[in-house]
Amino acid sequence: MAPVRKRFFDMHVSTKLYLGFAIILFLVVLSSALSIYRFSTIKAYDSKNDLMHTVIMDIFQVKIARTKYFASNDNEPYDTMVSYNNDLAKNLEQGSQLYRESEFRQPLAQMQKHQIALQQSISEMARAKHALSDANARFNDISVDAALSRFRSSLPTITFPSDNDREKAMDFILAVASYKATADAVVIEHTPAALNMLQSRFGDLEKNYRDLAAQFPADKKATLDAFWGNAVNLKTGAENDLAAYQTLSNAEAAVKTDGDNVSNIAKEVIKRLNEINTTLTNNAITGTAAFALLALVFGVLVSRYITRQITQPVSHNLVLAERIASGDLTARIDTTRHDELGQLTTAMAGMTERLRQMIGNIRDSVSNVAVSAAQIAHGNHELSSRTEQQSAAVVQTAASMEQLTSTVKNNADNARHASQIAAEASKDAQTGGDVVQNVVNTMNDIAVSSKKIADITDVINSIAFQTNILALNAAVEAARAGEQGRGFAVVAGEVRNLAQRSAQAAREIADLIAESVRRIDTGSMLASEAGDAMQKILRSVSRVNDIIGDIAAASDEQRRGIEQIASAVSELDVTTQQNASLVTASASSASSLEEQSVQLETLVSHFRLTQDNQPLENQRLYHQRVENKQLGNKPLDRQPLLPRTTLSASTRNPLPISSQATLSQSNVSLNQNRRQNQQDWESF
Repeated sequence: MAPVRKRFFDMHVSTKLYLGFAIILFLVVLSSALSIYRFSTIKAYDSKNDLMHTVIMDIFQVKIARTKYFASNDNEPYDTMVSYNNDLAKNLEQGSQLYRESEFRQPLAQMQKHQIALQQSISEMARAKHALSDANARFNDISVDAALSRFRSSLPTITFPSDNDREKAMDFILAVASYKATADAVVIEHTPAALNMLQSRFGDLEKNYRDLAAQFPADKKATLDAFWGNAVNLKTGAENDLAAYQTLSNAEAAVKTDGDNVSNIAKEVIKRLNEINTTLTNNAITGTAAFALLALVFGVLVSRYITRQITQPVSHNLVLAERIASGDLTARIDTTRHDELGQLTTAMAGMTERLRQMIGNIRDSVSNVAVSAAQIAHGNHELSSRTEQQSAAVVQTAASMEQLTSTVKNNADNARHASQIAAEASKDAQTGGDVVQNVVNTMNDIAVSSKKIADITDVINSIAFQTNILALNAAVEAARAGEQGRGFAVVAGEVRNLAQRSAQAAREIADLIAESVRRIDTGSMLASEAGDAMQKILRSVSRVNDIIGDIAAASDEQRRGIEQIASAVSELDVTTQQNASLVTASASSASSLEEQSVQLETLVSHFRLTQDNQPLENQRLYHQRVENKQLGNKPLDRQPLLPRTTLSASTRNPLPISSQATLSQSNVSLNQNRRQNQQDWESF
């Protein structure tokens, strides 16, 4: 049992809630299932009850149709009886499948047996109905009235021995008419009394017939016999009709009896079904109420148990939280639960332990901070004195840097003047180089033109050579022509001479041009060498100019660097003065920090870390802090600051406004930090 209980304790809260609701829902589902089962059973018996009522209604309809069929000559009621009887058979067959209980099997079997008998009785009634119809037809076929009319019409032709005999004949006719009315009454009333009256009158009528037949002429006796035969047939027909009617009545009674038997058994079954349904309903109500009460009690117990499993740890954690809120950190928190609430308790235990360690560390740190603050205050006083001495040294350094700046500035001016002279020389050399370069370019153009003239001379020489060839060809053709070509040969010779002279002149011109080209090439080469020499001179002058420019730039850069150094020294002087003020403010802040540490220790003492709540050894350290504070507040000997009137206005660039406001901002930040720390501890 204990392991199961521990496992339940270690379950998650959600699992416990799910389990509790699952149990409640299971009880609800179980109760609903039992109710559904009971109601389905009641519904099944109600269906059986409906089936029995349907059976009774079928019997009732059969009885109504029986009455109609018995009293009328229509066959529609018979069809209705057969239809409802078939429905009855189907319902009973369905009942045999529906009723599985042993107590209903025998009644169903009896009802099926009576239904079969009912079917036979209906068939028997149909046969009796047909027999009655046949008897009625035969009775109606008896023509008594026609025979009576013929007999009456034949009386005047008959000669009777006396008038008394004729009167007997007339009385016989009246008796037959009365007899027929009695026979009709038998057919209509279908009662034994009417039949007895008919038989009585038949006896009297038979006596009258015999008396009349004795006095009746022989030749006319056939008419009397025919008339008497109809009277006898009338009696027989009435008797047969009454017998058929009695058979129909018996069949109708059998139908009623068989139907009543089925109805009575069905009513007994309905009565039994109502009793069973009443019992089931009462049991369902009682069982549902009992199970609902049991489920309610069990659900209340389960919910109460699960609620306690949740509320008890929550209450325990609430007490722990209130103790922590009141500053009591001495509690030792232990738990064996592993659910969310157990984890919460474990987390609170860890939080308490960490708070205990943190508060202890804070107490130690507060003591250390107080001692350190006293030491910082003492060191700040010494640092203030040294900072003032450093400021005096910075002022002297600034004066020396100002003199060095003046010397470097003169050197930079001389270097700048030399750079200007070198730049002018470089410009003149550049101009000479450009002139020489133009000469070289001109000589190159002349050389190119000479080469073009030589090319033209070569063309002229080639033309002269080709002309000479043409002249030779013309001379050859003139020689072939003989006398006819002699004049042409003379012209060709002259042309040849001219061509040779042109070729000679072209060769001489070519030689002269070649000599000129050679000389031009020599001059161009010399001009090119002069241009190269001028370029070298130009490059040398340019390098000298660059070197002097570099010297001037370096001197200027050195001047600016020295000015920046002087400015930095000036700023360092101002910063040193501000540092001295900050050191003084820092000493004041250290004193305030010491006071804040004392207040912080007072706030931390609100938490109890041990049962006796003995503070850490801070009293001895506190007295030592007071002594250090008193020593730190003694005035220190300060050396006077050196005058700074030797600094020029250009070397004493003031610090930005933001740097000048450092002291005030530092004091504001310290005050804000103090207020923030105070608020944080109050919030904690």
